[in-house]
Amino acid sequence: MKINDFLKFQFQHSREIFIGLITFVDSNIFDCQFLGHSDFYRFDANTFKVTSAGGLFLTGSQLSSYTVFGAGNNQNPIQISDFIAITFADNGRYIGQVTDIDSLSNVSIRFLHSGQNYVFDTDNHIVNTDNPLETNAGILGTEAYVSEAPMLVVSVPATKAPRAFKATKQDVANRGVAPDSFLNELVDWAEFAPDFIFEENSKVDIYSTVLPELGPYDSLLHRKAVMLEVLRVLSGFESSWNWDQGIHASNPKSHTPCTEEAGVFQCSGDSMNFSPSLKQLLLESAGESTCEVFITHTKNNHQFAIDYCARLIRITTNQHGPIKNKHINPWLRKDAVKEFQSLL
Repeated sequence: MKINDFLKFQFQHSREIFIGLITFVDSNIFDCQFLGHSDFYRFDANTFKVTSAGGLFLTGSQLSSYTVFGAGNNQNPIQISDFIAITFADNGRYIGQVTDIDSLSNVSIRFLHSGQNYVFDTDNHIVNTDNPLETNAGILGTEAYVSEAPMLVVSVPATKAPRAFKATKQDVANRGVAPDSFLNELVDWAEFAPDFIFEENSKVDIYSTVLPELGPYDSLLHRKAVMLEVLRVLSGFESSWNWDQGIHASNPKSHTPCTEEAGVFQCSGDSMNFSPSLKQLLLESAGESTCEVFITHTKNNHQFAIDYCARLIRITTNQHGPIKNKHINPWLRKDAVKEFQSLL
């Protein structure tokens, strides 16, 4: 891996594919700038874990797979399916794949990070594009790139035993019990989530709502465990722990992109109206902040889904019926909180 290589990758517990530009490399670390995002991350070059974060994915997050794209042979004629790096006049560098070459030798390229199509003539002028704002954008140069073999990141902790769930496996109403895979993702998120999500404030929020069942709260760690217990029970009520849960068919207000419930916690896009910080969270994570993007992103990116819901229920308790109507309260368990706390 070298500076100016491109990286196509996925994080563990996320099905989203990201494209990044390598901006720094040494023997133990590398820096990666996400294309299409403002996110910037430093990774451990041996474990592929984030060591310094400038976006949604937190320190300790680990890649599950990656593909490196390195500089190729610029002497060879361009062919369909080749990879090409384009440097624009603003010094932005992006990688795309050749999808067509017409009779005039105009080259069609689809950029990997955005899916947008551009057509370049033999003088590297933009002939056509999906993005009308870029029609007159200047091009400084193009380079041939090649794809290396995809790699899987295998993480086998040597000193950390698998988590044993017992108290957190208690029934939630008639929904059954949370699967271990879901509980593991909750704990994974909490281990690196920002403290402000759990800290005490003067607002009436989720901690106020469940205080009779799970309080009093004696530490930040305790408050983290309480949040996990709330999310365990809430997701059981909302989706039976189904990350891909779709629209609530019996809700007559759910048939627009912004009112459609989505994912394991059944949040809807219009919940971003409760705080600009929620829309900003989606923008930083997905690169866009539309309701349509929210629907797919909250299903595909599990870490985002957990993070978003936790922040939302610190802002309002009116978004989720099971919280608002206190349906979750009889199913909250102090021994489950204690177990979460021990796992953290």
